[in-house]
Amino acid sequence: ETTTTKPLLSRFDLRAYGDGLYLRQNDVGADVAFDLRLTGSAPSPLLAGSVTVADGELRKEFALQDFVLAADDGGGGAAQPLDQALRPVGLDGLRFDVDVSVRDFRARAELPSFSLDALLRGDATVRDTIKAPRLAGAFGVEEGEINFPKARFEIVDLQVELPTGAPGTPASAAPPYYELKI
Repeated sequence: ETTTTKPLLSRFDLRAYGDGLYLRQNDVGADVAFDLRLTGSAPSPLLAGSVTVADGELRKEFALQDFVLAADDGGGGAAQPLDQALRPVGLDGLRFDVDVSVRDFRARAELPSFSLDALLRGDATVRDTIKAPRLAGAFGVEEGEINFPKARFEIVDLQVELPTGAPGTPASAAPPYYELKI
């Protein structure tokens, strides 16, 4: 027997904006600016607007476990899917139309046989629903290096283009395009 409960909220008309907000969670920190609006009725209101991430940093250590690279997620066990977590407030069908801009974001990764240090930039859009979001755009490395025990490679150019498939198409259906010059 399945029981459904009515969400706490049924209509949304909210606007949030801010600049210079520093966010940190586990291994990630960044200055964030945003201008977002949430409008519509539960369970599928629309979150639209823009988010800018700047002067950020990600540090991650990876280990080889059973021939697979793995990293500590910093969480406390298995997480509930986001759409299910948002169901009680009427956001389980949340739709997106958000532009994301990334500037001066440093990514550092330590792997068993090498390390990576790169300064990232890029622009993307997040579309579709919270159950199957679609990220489309391009990211690149402004500068970076890959360090091996006895060699160092400077990254001259790295571009990653994310898929722009049709709405509702899973991201895995159209793999990203990569180009690396060292």
